[in-house]
Amino acid sequence: MKMKILLIALLLAVGLAGHSFGDTYYAEGDWVVQLGHGTEPGIDRDLKGIAKIDGYKLWTVGTKGAVLYTADGGWNWQEKTDIANQADYDFMDVCFTGTLNGWIVGYKNTGADKYSGIVLKTTDGGSTWRTEWSATYPFLSIKMTVSGTTYRGYIGCGDGVVLKYNGTTWEKTPKRPSPNADSLSIWYQGLWVNPANSSQIIVSGDNSCMISKSSDGGVNWQICNDPVNTVQFDRTYSFPANTNTPLGTRLANFKVSAVDLNNMSVALSDGKVAYTTDGGTTWQLTANSATFPASQWYYDVVGNQGVGSDGSINWGYHNFDDPSYNLRDIAGQWAVGDSCRIMRNHNAIIEGETYDISALTIKG
Repeated sequence: MKMKILLIALLLAVGLAGHSFGDTYYAEGDWVVQLGHGTEPGIDRDLKGIAKIDGYKLWTVGTKGAVLYTADGGWNWQEKTDIANQADYDFMDVCFTGTLNGWIVGYKNTGADKYSGIVLKTTDGGSTWRTEWSATYPFLSIKMTVSGTTYRGYIGCGDGVVLKYNGTTWEKTPKRPSPNADSLSIWYQGLWVNPANSSQIIVSGDNSCMISKSSDGGVNWQICNDPVNTVQFDRTYSFPANTNTPLGTRLANFKVSAVDLNNMSVALSDGKVAYTTDGGTTWQLTANSATFPASQWYYDVVGNQGVGSDGSINWGYHNFDDPSYNLRDIAGQWAVGDSCRIMRNHNAIIEGETYDISALTIKG
């Protein structure tokens, strides 16, 4: 089995340009650090998004043009290095609708057009990527669905914008999620799309404590009650002056996940994860939110499970006491974050089999 996995990785390395990273792992309780021990090249880059295609194939993207993939369940990671001008971009999210079609979104990190957004697309499983769309505002999150040969999707952007893919091209949703989006300069890092009904979407704005939802593809929006104020936090966060956000704004919410438009959860600063079962009218804190220190910020959430700063993982309480363990995104049992960190919960199930932790080289 090991020989078969290594052969697959070798064949993929031949077909896709890039660098490879070896298979040395560190154990952290139920979690294994599969990449980002401080010794690999590219450790100065932060990973922002990860997409799980199946039990063995994953893609992750990040700052300074980071694009990595594995075809063997994380034993070996390859880096794509042949995307045009990729180091000039901070890639924020990646998604696939199958083994062939995928998208990466991000924005320029340098130059006069800094923060200009870009969409890259592949139709050959990542062998080649081309620019599909660009704009003057940053692209932060993407979700795509497919039904037969019909593709639909959305991009959460800066400047309070949400883009919609109409099957041919990208365009702004008929209305913006917030009537005050321009003045607040909301960055929609949180985005959920119902895979069974692409007209149902939820967005979450990081510097506004705002969550909005739509049942008609962005023609109309309903602003949910503020989860931060609803759960009665008494802390405030002062955002930078260039965001035009009032200094009294209460904390921040980041990525959002949902089952439907009524049942959703959101990652919050101040060590909190909140959820609602009534469409955002009322919010409650997860049972173990009280155990997390206020210094930890949660950046992503799936159900009531979240990852965030200082190595905090809300699968029960995990704290690795290392500020470099700032985790930014979850995909199944995978988490990625700063310093090119890739982690995996080894108790999870892959393709119907228990992950064999005994086959790994464990350090420390």
